[in-house]
Parts: sequence; C-alpha cells; structure tokens
Amino acid sequence: MNASSRFTSVERIKKTSEFSTVYNKGKRYFTKNLIVFVLDNKGGFNRLGLSISKKVGKAYIRNNWRRRLREFFRLYKEKFGMGKDIVIVVKKEAGLLRKDAIWQSLENEMPTIFKKIVH
Repeated sequence: MNASSRFTSVERIKKTSEFSTVYNKGKRYFTKNLIVFVLDNKGGFNRLGLSISKKVGKAYIRNNWRRRLREFFRLYKEKFGMGKDIVIVVKKEAGLLRKDAIWQSLENEMPTIFKKIVH
C-alpha cells in the first residue's frame, strides 16, 4: 500500500475549535443521510472530521458509519479537490440503514456533492 492511499492522522480534524470553524465558516451541502460542511484550508491536503450523534443509534451503528465514511474519504479524497476541511454529519434517520446499504447510499449521494464542491 502506498502512502498516498492511507488515511493518516494529519488528515483528521480533531479539535473542537477546528470543527467549529468549519461549521461556522464552511459551505453546507445536504443529502438524504448526511450534511457535509466544506471549508478551504491553508494546507495542501484534505482533512476529514466526522460527527455521528448518539441519536443515530447504538455504538455499533455509529462505528459502521464511521468506518465506511473514513474508507470512502480515503478512496475518493482527490474528488473533493485539494486543500479542504470536510466535516460530515450523519443525520438521525441514517441509523436505520443496514450495514450494506450505508456504502450504497454514499456512492449514490456523494457524486452530487463532489460536483458542487469542485465547481
């Protein structure tokens, strides 16, 4: 596995202040199951932050979403453009999806977000 395909620690948004900045200053995009906040950053790479409330479901449901979102970001991070802070909020209703339906919903919903972000 080459280094560019990994999801490294520097590609994660961790601090509450960083999340707040993206929430307050970022552009919002809505899908059926997600809210995506995007803000240009000064770095030359994309960073991802995830917000998955307990309202979505029990821990195993939230972890399924978290794992699939991280993997989706790892595979498609170039499609967001470069130098972006991205925070993805999972909506409450998304907790009703089965494990296999999560990936399918990402593949169906995210291309429209990619088009809006890049253009």
